[in-house]
Amino acid sequence: MRKAIIAVALLHAAFAAELAPYVDPSQLDVPWPKHSHVKMPWRAFLETKPAAEMLEGVGIVYQQRGGSMLANLTLLRRSGFRCLRWEQPFGAYDPDTGHFRPDAEKRYRELLRCCRSLGITPLVLLNAHHGYPCKLKSWRRRVMADAPKGARSLVLDSVEGLRPVYSGLSNLTAYWAGEVLFTSIDPKTHTVGLSKPLPKPLKKGDKVICVDFRYLPAHPVGTPEFEDLAKGWVEYAREVCRLAKEEGVRIELEVWNELSFGSNFMGGRGINAYWPGRVKFTHDFLRPGGHAWEIARRTVQMAKKEFPGTRVIWGFSNTTFFHTPIEQLPPGIDGQSYHPYGTAWRVLPKQEQAPNQPWRCLEGFCPTYRICFAEGWAHTFIQCETLMHLLRPDKRLARKPEGTKRFYHYITEHGILPREAGVHGDQAALKLKKKFLLRSVLFWLDKGIDRIFIFVSGPDKNNEGMGMLLAKCRELRTPPPEDQLDRWLSPALLALRRGLRSFEGAKPIAQTRAFDLKYAWLGPERKVFEMPPGKPTLRYRDLVAVLPFQLDERRFAFAYYLMSPNYNVEDMPEATCRLSIAPLHAERATLTCYDPLADREVEVKVIERRGDGLVVDLPTVDTPRLLTIEERD
Repeated sequence: MRKAIIAVALLHAAFAAELAPYVDPSQLDVPWPKHSHVKMPWRAFLETKPAAEMLEGVGIVYQQRGGSMLANLTLLRRSGFRCLRWEQPFGAYDPDTGHFRPDAEKRYRELLRCCRSLGITPLVLLNAHHGYPCKLKSWRRRVMADAPKGARSLVLDSVEGLRPVYSGLSNLTAYWAGEVLFTSIDPKTHTVGLSKPLPKPLKKGDKVICVDFRYLPAHPVGTPEFEDLAKGWVEYAREVCRLAKEEGVRIELEVWNELSFGSNFMGGRGINAYWPGRVKFTHDFLRPGGHAWEIARRTVQMAKKEFPGTRVIWGFSNTTFFHTPIEQLPPGIDGQSYHPYGTAWRVLPKQEQAPNQPWRCLEGFCPTYRICFAEGWAHTFIQCETLMHLLRPDKRLARKPEGTKRFYHYITEHGILPREAGVHGDQAALKLKKKFLLRSVLFWLDKGIDRIFIFVSGPDKNNEGMGMLLAKCRELRTPPPEDQLDRWLSPALLALRRGLRSFEGAKPIAQTRAFDLKYAWLGPERKVFEMPPGKPTLRYRDLVAVLPFQLDERRFAFAYYLMSPNYNVEDMPEATCRLSIAPLHAERATLTCYDPLADREVEVKVIERRGDGLVVDLPTVDTPRLLTIEERD
């Protein structure tokens, strides 16, 4: 009986150790518009990323929230951030002087000088949030007669300075300047006509905010209103670039933030969002001939002609990744940006895509489960709009607009809000961010993203917000000495700093090595969810992530981890992944393995060395460890 048990155990061990190809191209076999709970498209391809390029792509969205700008940026730079995203809004530009407001120009110049001294590349966001979209005048006025909800006129105490069409009421339902415009103004009775029904009742004596726009919200291309706006926008973009050139800083531009909020001024409805039916648009606003597309085209044209080498990124599609096909983007534009997020709990089948169209689910069945990935959702097929449709090498390297030599892919916002991931309390939030940061950064920069910007620098009042800096950084007036740096860094930034040290000395690589990987999961078998008999399921072994980076001709770093879908509430016990790596000059290769979150060396076991590669057992957890291999003569 005992011999039989041993035989079964040996048979099981042999089966568990059987190496299978790591790359599975069939993971991309989900035709549009289908989605899948089982397919993992990021497992369909493997590329070796030049480590030097990866390091240049580590970025953060910077917002000044107290303390010294230089001190905060120094902490971020020493943590590993080499680029940042900074919004320099249209509303801060004064077309009458051709310059930004003095306070806005001062802060922008300060940022540019800090970036120059620290070696940080700024991505400057050009944006016109509808809360303060452009230069405007503002007054507080008093309502002189009751006006019910739905009213189409209003009596004010004064109409001085107000103009029909260009002036209106602000912030009636949201932070929205000129939300209801004045169709007419009677200077005798102080009665103003309203462009749409009053969205809430106003009482006599209520105070309201009236504004007068310098530029009107978007109109069809070719109209005088559009041409006036476009001329002002290009002058604004030119001033952004001119100041950077004057300060000796190479910047990049992102045209627009995102369409999910704050975009009424330049969005698809344009002026009709303020005055329904005011004009007729005949073009999709994000396609050739549309107003947003044309604004971007003119921005690119100006930047390329007057500031050669300035990279310009299309920001309109960062929440609607596929609205504008890459080939139809404005000629010469250098790339586009994405805001995938999706780092909160996702509960299925409650959040199933197209629940009323079951044919769209590849498996024909939505299991009951919930997941939370540090990487978000856009690397999976949970929605058909996966970024992997754009990042797969055969598409990413071939698709580009007219006149563009290389097309770049940026994630200009990605972050995590602990409470949305089911985590509460300062210490738990700090731990979550620590697990989140390196995992998301290394994954996306290996899988085809050129730059990723983490939202946001912070610091938060407490550690449960999205900030990566600690609140105590507000106290910092000057950059700390190097030997005191660690005590100012959050656990997340410490882990990032330690992890990126493994890539020190990386050099530009013209042609990286293509690896053939095979693997076996030797840890316990576990399913992410149960499926009916006969249907495929998703197992933890399917979520092993191996991310190759090349430092120089002979040095390589493999970030690896188990992409646990519940890393936010469960620390994965260490388990073993057996990995075969080829081609390598394995006989004299040296191996080291480091856990940057735990700040310790990890012992790995070499199972086999052969002429063209090696097999190694890797102790694996749910956060990246770094296996460094150096080939020696």
